[in-house]
Amino acid sequence: MMVNIPGFLTRSIALDSIWLVRTLVPPGVNLRIRLAFFIISGLFIGLLAGLALAPLPPLGLDDKIQHFLGNAIATTLVYPILDPPPAPRLMTCVPAVYTLLINGLFLGILSEFVQDWTTNSTRSFDWQDILANLSGLALALPFSMRYWSNRSSTGIPGPRPIEDEERVILLNTVA
Repeated sequence: MMVNIPGFLTRSIALDSIWLVRTLVPPGVNLRIRLAFFIISGLFIGLLAGLALAPLPPLGLDDKIQHFLGNAIATTLVYPILDPPPAPRLMTCVPAVYTLLINGLFLGILSEFVQDWTTNSTRSFDWQDILANLSGLALALPFSMRYWSNRSSTGIPGPRPIEDEERVILLNTVA
């Protein structure tokens, strides 16, 4: 028996991500994408999607803990994809909103409905799985936001991308 999955679920995550970025960012704002995090998080999300439809392996770990850890790791990988410019306060919220939509809506909620729609009898819809997914997101997102912020209350700057001029200077001093 074939199950018809809605079109918005069959599109690739990369195309959905690009569409989502274009709709969230106002025109004329230069928003950089960290390509390494985009690729790594895409591979990890693909792995999670494949595991979500595979039969449940007998690991010694509870299913809810697996959901919690998987979504927490995905959150820490998805959040740093977008690098907003140091500009208005609204632009600093774009990575958090993007992460909430990708991890909360797609990974946290829709993945459970997809499990219910498929004919795989070993995996099924569970509200507790949704709660575990959203709990992993809720715990990891504030830590990711704090880690990737460019300033803190102590005045110690957080990690930031190296600018092109600095990269050239670093390459010239090493070579």
